[in-house]
Amino acid sequence: MSTCNQEDRRSEAAEEPHSRAFSRRVIVGRGAAMLAGGSALISTIFPPRAAAASSKVPKAQAGYRDAPKGAIRCDRCTQYQPPTGCNIVEGPISPSGSCNFFAARTG
Repeated sequence: MSTCNQEDRRSEAAEEPHSRAFSRRVIVGRGAAMLAGGSALISTIFPPRAAAASSKVPKAQAGYRDAPKGAIRCDRCTQYQPPTGCNIVEGPISPSGSCNFFAARTG
């Protein structure tokens, strides 16, 4: 009987490391699942902000006016989008208008 018990123990010991061991595939799979779950949780708690349209500055805050300020004119600015748009100031603008965000075009 003692030989049977020893053989049983050896076979259990041989199987045991495999049942408890984690393969790289298991670890990577569980890690990916945890990342996905964490991302879902974070996006639920902190929803993404609305982009593009709300990132523009209101005219009053930009110091916009429909008249040029000396050589400062919207149609000479790098942010100007013809015919009446701006990458920074909200709403339609005048090509001859001006604001505090003027950046002269080069060339």
